[in-house]
Amino acid sequence: MLSEIDRLTPRQLEVLELLAKGLTNREIGDVLCIAPGTAKLHVSAVIDALDVSNRTEAAVVLQEFRGTAAAPEARVPGFGDRPAIVVLPFDNFSPDPEQAFFADALVEDLTTQLGVWRWFPVIARNTAFAMRGRTVPEVGRELGARYVVEGSTRASRDRVRINVQVIDAETGDHVFAAKYDRAYGDVFAVQDEIVESIVGALEPLLCRIEGVRAHRKPVDSLDAWEQVHRGVVLLQGLILADAQRALRYMDRAIELEPTLSIAHGGRAAALLLMGLARIQSLYQGGLDADQVQSVTVEALRCFFDALESGRRAATLDPLDANCVLAVASGLFMTGQREAAIGEYRRALDLNPNSAIVCLMAGNALSWTPDWREAVPLFERALRLSPHDPLSNSMRVALGCARLREGRDEEGVDLIRRATEHEPPGALTHRPLLAAALAMTGRLAEGRDVWAETQPLVPGFDGQMFRQLVPPELSVRLLDALGAVGWEE
Repeated sequence: MLSEIDRLTPRQLEVLELLAKGLTNREIGDVLCIAPGTAKLHVSAVIDALDVSNRTEAAVVLQEFRGTAAAPEARVPGFGDRPAIVVLPFDNFSPDPEQAFFADALVEDLTTQLGVWRWFPVIARNTAFAMRGRTVPEVGRELGARYVVEGSTRASRDRVRINVQVIDAETGDHVFAAKYDRAYGDVFAVQDEIVESIVGALEPLLCRIEGVRAHRKPVDSLDAWEQVHRGVVLLQGLILADAQRALRYMDRAIELEPTLSIAHGGRAAALLLMGLARIQSLYQGGLDADQVQSVTVEALRCFFDALESGRRAATLDPLDANCVLAVASGLFMTGQREAAIGEYRRALDLNPNSAIVCLMAGNALSWTPDWREAVPLFERALRLSPHDPLSNSMRVALGCARLREGRDEEGVDLIRRATEHEPPGALTHRPLLAAALAMTGRLAEGRDVWAETQPLVPGFDGQMFRQLVPPELSVRLLDALGAVGWEE
């Protein structure tokens, strides 16, 4: 394959490096500062030039070319083989040297917020600042950091520009790059907004990269951390079979390291998804009374097991928002909603920059008289992680909230966007779209959507709305769905 690699242009080589890390077309575009459509064209050109069928085969070609398929990966020192993150001092390119305080304060806030995440060890600020002027490979080797965050600030009289990039210290590859231009008014508000955006983008991205890295290694050579990340990648598909596989990875991680809190939290997440998948099968209809009872019992067993795993995770690390989130979700799905909301609020206090925490807490609050508190949480979740695997769920949740607020056009648009990118095998929101269209007076469009959707859910009996949508809205949606042809 040497000749095929040599024929790639420099830009195509960059694209190949990034797709081999598991980045999507949009993420490749973000790193290279090109449009997602352009990134897609480059990916297709790389696949054609290498004479392979898909992205996975292209990644294998790169591995074979480099000889990495058989080469053992270097272990990460000092952190139980968990890859660390370090935020280096940002360069101040402003004419006024006094603006250096802004760059240093930004780095300090970013370091603090990354530390809240707790999945990756974060090098302390003072240690990172002592590395000022050192190269990325030197920083990686000396601090045991796999991911190095660096950047620059440039301020004028009323504007500030911040450039941020994240580099894999082992390979020198860029895994994230972004530019932020803001009005230079309230300096604290600007710092908070930038830090929120960076942390929200990095959390799902680094988890996905670590998962892809783990998938390249033989299963029997994976350590507990890598087992967890293999499972995390599978959970992002929201599919039952993948959740069952993810559960096996989490169980194996626990066997290897019984006190690894994120493995217990991941186990809870897998069980919750398995329970939800069983509930989803009820919405499809076609089951007799005995089958309905059996499926319901299986789902409840998953939810109670998830609660137990979540409590174990939170006991091991009570400051990890994801562990507390597992407890909250287990409580919610087992009917203990008041206790669940208390735990959701605690998870939000621990990590307000987690998109999934915002989404799940908002979903719980939607069932209370304080449902309007959920709206800014849904908005924040989408702002933090607009390309998240759960972004469809975020849009549906915010869309339903908009319908309750009377902002019908926004609600329908959000739900429609969610249905346009549903993964195969996942719960479809198309019945919800048909109902929303009808409820907002667009009966003809609603009938067309329901006619296209009905063959996909032949036994649809309305329980999806009653179980997943608060009563005030679900009654209105089911009445509207009846107006476009659904019969209970």
